[in-house]
Amino acid sequence: MNKRILIILLSGWLLQACVDVEVQPTDEVPAEQAFASKNSIQAVLNGVYDGLQSAAIVQDYVFFADLAADNFVSAGSNIAYREIGDNRITSFNGAIEGIWNSHYDVINRANELIAGLSGNPNFDQEFLDSQIGQARFIRSFAYFNLVRMFGPIPYREQPAGGDIEAEINQPRVDTSTVYQNIINDLNAAEVELEGTGTGSDNTLVSEAAVKALLARVYLYHGNNDMAAEKAQEVIDFGYSLVSNENYMDIFNEAKSNDEIIFAIDYVNDEARNTLSTFSQPEPEGRLEVAATKALYDAFADEDLRKDTAVVQEGDIYYLNKYTDVVNLSDNGIVLRLAEMYLIKAEALNELNYVADGEAFDLLNEVRNRAGLADLDASMAASQEEFLQYIKEERRRELAGEGHRWFDLIRYGDAVEMLEEKGTLRRDNDDLDNQLLFPIPQSEIDTNLDPEMYQNEGY
Repeated sequence: MNKRILIILLSGWLLQACVDVEVQPTDEVPAEQAFASKNSIQAVLNGVYDGLQSAAIVQDYVFFADLAADNFVSAGSNIAYREIGDNRITSFNGAIEGIWNSHYDVINRANELIAGLSGNPNFDQEFLDSQIGQARFIRSFAYFNLVRMFGPIPYREQPAGGDIEAEINQPRVDTSTVYQNIINDLNAAEVELEGTGTGSDNTLVSEAAVKALLARVYLYHGNNDMAAEKAQEVIDFGYSLVSNENYMDIFNEAKSNDEIIFAIDYVNDEARNTLSTFSQPEPEGRLEVAATKALYDAFADEDLRKDTAVVQEGDIYYLNKYTDVVNLSDNGIVLRLAEMYLIKAEALNELNYVADGEAFDLLNEVRNRAGLADLDASMAASQEEFLQYIKEERRRELAGEGHRWFDLIRYGDAVEMLEEKGTLRRDNDDLDNQLLFPIPQSEIDTNLDPEMYQNEGY
């Protein structure tokens, strides 16, 4: 480790993970200096957080979850976005390549910090745990994003360096193994960050953030017992839903609130977040992604989120959660309390439907905040009917936050949605092969491991 050069990315240098591109970093610090003091270690950790600010992570990945589904349509000139919306994605899609590279860049930054600090005798254990726990969370978040989008993926826990050929040539690891590795990492981070509670700053990883991501991962992995348990542990920390009259404050970076559990921070000129530019109409924005009429119509007239979070102007519908087109400082919201209520409600229902039971209470917390009446057993008289309300509420509450496409996949509804949307490809017999995005062609061309293969249909 101390023979190599650690790249500390404080100026936005992007490591092209698994792509044979020569890059000249702007800041290089010998590894032995990077981990010589708490200040230098904090700089390394800042570099891990900085990696999350990539537009490929905060914007493209988030918007593609709605654009590939039925919430958004491509409304501008961005060809990569149009491919996603039309379900005519190629392995040469530049945005997909950016998502792949940016997530692996963040993973490598986290790996550098974890490797540099693990077993380091120069610092007290509490400090080491705090730094490593935050890096584990970020690494887990990146891998979770990748496995949902691409299926089996290369999984690395060691930083890049040394044998370049061995670093590039990595096999795809099956999804169950990736999920288990993510859970193991988050379980370790939960111990390492124990006692940090909610944290004083929701743009820094806390114990609550780890538990919240665990709840989401367990839900996707089908472990409803643990999803419900972790969601409740987050609820018990004392977060609170923003009041209905102040709903849009959730998304206003200038207004603090107690609903956000973890967000990616944009505070100054060093990084700009163009979520607003891409989702707001002219003249302020460029409206690369417009909301669908179907999404707008999914909100009842009395729903307070209608015409606030999703807006109609003439024949244009658009997401209104990201609005800072001047300073481009909207934070990227990763985890918030409303999702925890929905996760626990869904998990409890999957475990055992109980008429007017706790799952109803949890769902009604979110519905009531939106100005909607309570749901009761006369409206959802079975497990299947209650799940349908969960699906609909997740679509409304979490629109534009990176969930819709992945929800449709785990519910088994994605193919039907594509058919209704008119974008289902019928170029082969296996319709399910449209549920994964293509591995970037640059990765296929560069990674010569026999277990690096393209997803079917691309």
